Amino acid sequence: MSQSQPPASDTAAPLLTGTLHVLPFGGGSLAARVARIYSSTLEHEPVDGDPRNVLVLKRLPTAIDEFAASLRDEVGLEGRPNVKSLPRHATAVVEEAEPELTRLSYEERIEFLARVLDGYDWSSYFERASEHDSFGRDVGQLLLDATWNGGFGVDVDADTDTDADADLGADGAVDTESDETSESDGSATDDDHDYDDYLRELADVNASFHDHLAERNLAEQAQTIERAIAALEREAIRERIEREFDAVLVVEYEECGDLDREYLRALTRNVDLICVAEEHASIERTKTEVGSVRRFADGLEIVDHTADGAQKGETDAILGVVSDGGTAATQPDTVSEPGRVGQPFGAFLATGRPTRRGENGELAETEGHASATAARVISEPTLDQQVETVANEIEYLRQKQGLEYEDVAVLLRSIGNPAPRVRRVLQHAGVPTASAGVNGLEQDLAVRELHALAQYHIDDRERAYDLLAARVPDLTEDLVQRCVVRNSVSKSLKRWIVTTDLKRRIAEDADPIDAREQFRNVSRLLSIAEFVDEQDILAGDWIQFVTMLERAITYDAPYAHTAEVAVPEGGVTVGDVGLVKHDSRRAVFLLNVVDGEYPGSEPLSPLFPTAWIKRMDGYPAVTNPSPEAVAETYATVNVEEITDNAFERYHAERTRRQLAIGARAAEEYLYFCTYRQTDGSVGRLQHRSRYLHAIDEHPHPALSLADLGGGGADGCEGESDGDGDGENETIPSRDLYTLGSASAEILSQPWNALETVQAEASTGGEVALESTEKTLAAIQRVLEESEDVDPRFERAVETQFDLARGAIRPESGEVGESSESGGGSGSDRSERVDGGGRRDDDRLGGNDGGETR
Repeated sequence: MSQSQPPASDTAAPLLTGTLHVLPFGGGSLAARVARIYSSTLEHEPVDGDPRNVLVLKRLPTAIDEFAASLRDEVGLEGRPNVKSLPRHATAVVEEAEPELTRLSYEERIEFLARVLDGYDWSSYFERASEHDSFGRDVGQLLLDATWNGGFGVDVDADTDTDADADLGADGAVDTESDETSESDGSATDDDHDYDDYLRELADVNASFHDHLAERNLAEQAQTIERAIAALEREAIRERIEREFDAVLVVEYEECGDLDREYLRALTRNVDLICVAEEHASIERTKTEVGSVRRFADGLEIVDHTADGAQKGETDAILGVVSDGGTAATQPDTVSEPGRVGQPFGAFLATGRPTRRGENGELAETEGHASATAARVISEPTLDQQVETVANEIEYLRQKQGLEYEDVAVLLRSIGNPAPRVRRVLQHAGVPTASAGVNGLEQDLAVRELHALAQYHIDDRERAYDLLAARVPDLTEDLVQRCVVRNSVSKSLKRWIVTTDLKRRIAEDADPIDAREQFRNVSRLLSIAEFVDEQDILAGDWIQFVTMLERAITYDAPYAHTAEVAVPEGGVTVGDVGLVKHDSRRAVFLLNVVDGEYPGSEPLSPLFPTAWIKRMDGYPAVTNPSPEAVAETYATVNVEEITDNAFERYHAERTRRQLAIGARAAEEYLYFCTYRQTDGSVGRLQHRSRYLHAIDEHPHPALSLADLGGGGADGCEGESDGDGDGENETIPSRDLYTLGSASAEILSQPWNALETVQAEASTGGEVALESTEKTLAAIQRVLEESEDVDPRFERAVETQFDLARGAIRPESGEVGESSESGGGSGSDRSERVDGGGRRDDDRLGGNDGGETR
């Protein structure tokens, strides 16, 4: 699991038998790529042309309904094909075998695990680590990963000595420097230490946790596949399950890990198995297993649809029909949708070639990219400004290019920080978002309201009451008390929701897409409250509810560890690149394409130094790959390039592949987005990703880039890179299209004008004020003539002008005496800009709108 070779258990387990179709790297519609293979499966004798007899298992849980609908249309079926995610089908098997078993939600898992961790007798290393606030989250995430992958690859019963403190400083902190030193000099102390002892301790914790659940007939969702495998060992269960299908078609086989393949072995003992994998496309499995998909073919007969396979005569002329050994293909399976603007970028990042190879191995030409810029680069000073420019560009695409919000995806390398922050910036700019896997509890006003209600009943009554009063009209203490149901948090919350008409308020105050998310989050809170009421090991009070809720807000569950994921409609998709692995959008924005993210570093877990993890044989990730394994896994690597950095290179290439998956999803518009610092001047300095530099340096015209200027009032529109020569051109700045950008630009105008004048005055230069006067006059007209301007914004603009000129604004709202540097006294707004757009002399020290020194 953590080594360069497959687990030893693979050699002892029965081999998978059937067919493995290997498709070239392509992307686009998964249904279109597998339709002919599915059609040929329908022709298998046991299936007899009935779609109900073919079980289609999709490894990743994303877009199941969309894939099923597309497959129906591609094949021309009358009904829905039998499509499920592999985890969802395993769940159905467990429900058949153990109907009395209850599977915990993620929030419920957090609470049960927290109790096990708090009561565990930790070794000294973990005892010190537990003093950090993130300890529970870090341990919980590692245990989750291990359980989904079948556990830690260590013997729990081994004699452990996890109290060895040779690598701990005097304060108990991890001494990574001394560890790295001993690693380089090969000291006996470091080499002799078995770092898997720490994993054995965690494996024991995980076993205790699962025993704790079993006592209550509970299980966590990560145990689903393992329990389903055990259930299929029971003959009666397997026979009942097998009645539902006569053939199994597995798509995204390149993402199936060892436990998934074991499940397929148990499921398909007596039926046909057909697997479909895409070459150079695995981004989930490669975290835990090295090697190309061919390494895990087991006993499957490979049908190679790639160009290399065509040269060797390994592909049958009819897709989906296993070759009899004598039929050579006339042409490999083509890359789907070659006109997609992101396809050559994805191909280059994943394979090192911007185009697919033809039948004889030559580079095939890419259609439709020779005369126009293929991708744009957004560069901004900070992370937030990067996202604000993205929001402005989204609105430009809507207003000028006819795109809808649903046509756009904003993608990060992984879910977690800063995904909620990205959503918040987009939403503040007026861009509705639809996300999967991005925890939205913290920003949800309805969640905050219910959290405040709980706090009211604990110890923060005054502050909580103020928060509730801001949300609920005519709030009284009596109303709050009338909503209390004795000994039931969930019933109290439900009574509050009904009494205060929370659902109506959500529907009226939020856009439809945001309202739907708030309704889902309210349901999540009610589920947590019901869990608190029902479990006898919990206190069953408001304090317990708040504790669970705050843990749910703090922790985040990767969607790859769920049975099914659906992205809501009606907004810009915000998520990680895996969300669109076999999907596409008309416009794709790849955020944070900086070296700190692509490739960044791969800490794997904050619990241990990377130097330790490299020596952990049982860690649930690739920790010790050989140079040959790295080269086998990634087509962009040569063995000769790797010296002593195989671990770093392996995980760096995995991020390059993630970038490839995101880039190829772009149909018409592709944006690589970068920033210089996270938070202004105090943030860490970032540089453009080395992979973006590699794209920029490649001579192929399909990989041309153009820098996009940021939004600005003086910008002009433009789309072409000018000469179409593929050089890195600059597209002029956009006009302002988002409300947030326009507001910020207006509020900054007085300061911009003042800084311009002061800069020129300090050097004795001259500055023309004509353009500034026109801008200020336009702002004046908007404020005076528009009926839709919020009075608060109008006052904010006035305040900025007053502050810029040094005036003092009292509580009454009247402008007071100006400072000496400002000159002149306050006046009514209509006097600040005359009919011709000129400012009064006393405002900026000008001379009738002419030049000033």
